[in-house]
Amino acid sequence: MKFMNRTSPHYCHRSVLSLLISALIYAPPVMAAFTTNVIGVVNDETVDGNQRVDERGTTNNTHIINHGQQSVYGGVSNGSLIESGGYQDVGRNNNYMGQSNNTTINGGRQTIHDGGISTGTIIDSGNQDVYTGGISNGTTIKGGNSHISGGTANGTIIDGGGQTVTTQGHVDGTTINKSGYQDITQGSMATNTIINGGRQYVEQSTVGTTTIKNGGEQRVYESHALDTTIEGGTQSLNNKSTAKNTQIYSGGTQIVDYTSSSDVIEVYSGGVLDVSGGTATNVTQHDGAILKTNTNGTTVSGTNSEGAFSIHNHVADNVLLENGGHLDINAYGSANKTIIKDKGTMSVLTNAKADATRIDNGGVMDVTGNATNAIINGGTQNINNHGIATGTNINSGTQNIKSGGKADTTNISTGSRQVVEKDGTATGSNISAGGSLIVYTGGIAHGVNQETGSALVANTGAGTDIEGYNKLSHFTITRRGG
Repeated sequence: MKFMNRTSPHYCHRSVLSLLISALIYAPPVMAAFTTNVIGVVNDETVDGNQRVDERGTTNNTHIINHGQQSVYGGVSNGSLIESGGYQDVGRNNNYMGQSNNTTINGGRQTIHDGGISTGTIIDSGNQDVYTGGISNGTTIKGGNSHISGGTANGTIIDGGGQTVTTQGHVDGTTINKSGYQDITQGSMATNTIINGGRQYVEQSTVGTTTIKNGGEQRVYESHALDTTIEGGTQSLNNKSTAKNTQIYSGGTQIVDYTSSSDVIEVYSGGVLDVSGGTATNVTQHDGAILKTNTNGTTVSGTNSEGAFSIHNHVADNVLLENGGHLDINAYGSANKTIIKDKGTMSVLTNAKADATRIDNGGVMDVTGNATNAIINGGTQNINNHGIATGTNINSGTQNIKSGGKADTTNISTGSRQVVEKDGTATGSNISAGGSLIVYTGGIAHGVNQETGSALVANTGAGTDIEGYNKLSHFTITRRGG
């Protein structure tokens, strides 16, 4: 048998060949080279270092990975994908504007400087920064954030994640869908916004031509809101904010806090204007519109279906409440000629007074203060503890005198009733034919005038005390013991 010597040339050739094969098998993959300075057109490159694209260059479908940076200064980048750790910087070079088109950000970052324009960017995750002089058009935010710092963004769609606009930035034509948010701060401006179930926060800035719908929310602080349409959501004015030209439709609400004001407001059926201590002027309250307010420093003025109305200096005149509307007459305040319709409510609180209130079918008036000359046309008046009602005319409906409440000189007409509960007191009640006075155990009714055809329903339990006149004579029903 013949053995090969290690020093023979054949053995050396075989050893070198084995080493080459092993190197090919076990060598780590080498990243393909990319063009560092793009002149002309380059396609489908992966960038893991620095790539510069000036006005002479265009890149298509670049993949920017960790540690990769593409600087588009005056050139054009189309269809780039920016992964986590990757970065694209877009700006001008001399008089040439940099352009980034249809970029997808997947964990990386895109920055648009002065003279840079991005169009059609999709942010799946990661960030986009647009600085003064930079422009972002048609960005879709699915996650992550777009930060407009003095720059401009047009036609942004926020599906998830958010957009923050600061330092006198300007955004136009934004749609904020559910789970999306937009913050407008530091002297910035947002125009032509649709808040479609999402949220917009505005601080020390201006927003104009906004539509709020599908449960969307706009919170305004120390800011101005112009030309707002609220179709199904909420606008709240806080901290000395102002609003002008607001339209509120069914499902929409405008809330004006005690420091803020709103001028020129159209409230349609099902829409809500909620003013607590603030100011709302030139209000047009259409049939079915909802007004929620009080007399505690509140100023409201406008017209409703009954004519002009106002709330000023703790006095409410001709206010209309319906469909969920509510008015609180606070201590030492007063209300005149309030109209309470179906599902409307009014509360006359301690040391407050209301005169000539009309309570229509489905309306409710709660009295803890003083109520005079009310007319009940199918509604309900509740006289609560310490409350006093004088001169009420019940044409139809009910007056309930609760424990500690008092009613004097009540006229009870056909189809209506006065109910006196335990420890409630009625004096001088006049029951016309077809009317009813109902006195529960422990109730008090003195000076009753019971006309022919009227009904007196009394419980003779302990504490009941009734006296008055009917067609026959003076009568009494009294039980003092247990």
